[in-house]
Amino acid sequence: MERYKKIIPQWESFIQAIKKGTTQTIRVNTLKITPSELKERLEKKGWRIEETEFDFAFRVKEERSIANTLEFYLGFFYIQQLTSLLVVNVLEPKPEEKILDLCAAPGGKTTFIAQLMKNRGLIVANEVNYKRQRALLANIYRLGVTNTIVTGFNGLFFPADIKFDKVLVDVPCSAQANRVYKNQKIVDLKFIKRITPFQKGLLKKAIELVKLGGIVVYSTCTFSPEENEEVIDSVLKEGKVIIEKIKLDFPCEKGIICWEGKKFDESLKLCLRVYPYHFYSGGGFIARLRKIKD
Repeated sequence: MERYKKIIPQWESFIQAIKKGTTQTIRVNTLKITPSELKERLEKKGWRIEETEFDFAFRVKEERSIANTLEFYLGFFYIQQLTSLLVVNVLEPKPEEKILDLCAAPGGKTTFIAQLMKNRGLIVANEVNYKRQRALLANIYRLGVTNTIVTGFNGLFFPADIKFDKVLVDVPCSAQANRVYKNQKIVDLKFIKRITPFQKGLLKKAIELVKLGGIVVYSTCTFSPEENEEVIDSVLKEGKVIIEKIKLDFPCEKGIICWEGKKFDESLKLCLRVYPYHFYSGGGFIARLRKIKD
């Protein structure tokens, strides 16, 4: 953890948030029910529910798992970290758009995209791992999503036959922001060194697949600058995308522009770093890119 002390502004708050741990949070599936209706149903059954910073999300003030409810099986909600919702809000999906979720399983972000699109338009949810595809499909069916098709390509070789309005690339990563709560070793430099070329390749493919003027959102659930700012900096050098300012009013920190002697593009300050003390949820990194050149 000490590796990141220089780049995390509120270090003591960061440590305290980790000690406090996360609470269950759920995203209301408005394709099937309204937030007020779901809250009323759950409270009648004895669940303590409170509102969050997000329109469609509640905190569950119970230690028992809310997955063991009829409402869960009916697809009225999805158990999801608040940071994950923020990623989709940055993407800003709209009805009738064509959107690609390049690394889609288990489907939390995919199904939230469909919810904001009101099941209109097209989502291609791609997942190469067969077992993870099953979880993705199960969640799509459970939540009543009807505008989504599932593909099983290696993301690096996704066919470029059509161009999408927007692409979400929530890359496989070291997952430090989740592992930190489980007392696991969160800094594996050998793994980070192995995974970053793959992350860069996925982002380059996403940029290839989006139309001119379209949006790519890159996200991780890790604190590592190698997997975050360094990946974004690598594609900025090619001149095909620019970083856009994220116009959302949520607590966060800016992206960093230097790390262990490396200097990154100044515009990386426009990226978001989310730490556990912001939402008492998982942390992560988000960048919104606009394609300006083929």
